[in-house]
Amino acid sequence: MSTILIVYAIFFVVAIIDIKKGIIPWQALIILMGVITYGHILEKENILIQLIKGMSIGIFLHGFRMLLNSTYKKDTLGMGDIHLLVVITYFLKSIALTLYVIVIGSYITMIPMMILKKKQLPFGPFIVASAIGVSVYQIFFI
Repeated sequence: MSTILIVYAIFFVVAIIDIKKGIIPWQALIILMGVITYGHILEKENILIQLIKGMSIGIFLHGFRMLLNSTYKKDTLGMGDIHLLVVITYFLKSIALTLYVIVIGSYITMIPMMILKKKQLPFGPFIVASAIGVSVYQIFFI
């Protein structure tokens, strides 16, 4: 439980940095991987299986990013967002829950885009908010 709170705190820092600078720092993702790995060790989880899940969602999202970029002729989904989603998959231990994070984060993103009339916003804070919501749901209801 204590590692979850540390993960949430680092997620919050990642979201703030993404809002202010428009990047997701790889240093924070490395620290997140270490903290999550420690949590998996404490829970006696199979770390290799969790890493494979994270890598598979990363490969899928990279292909999806390439498809979107070639379709819209501009950068649509940043590599930092993809790396963050890989770490979130490793944290949630489920590809299905990560897909929920993507869908919920996309819907949450639409609200400020309509209100602020912007065409582009950093996606990281919305990914983080939906990941925290899904993980709280996972802890208490699954």
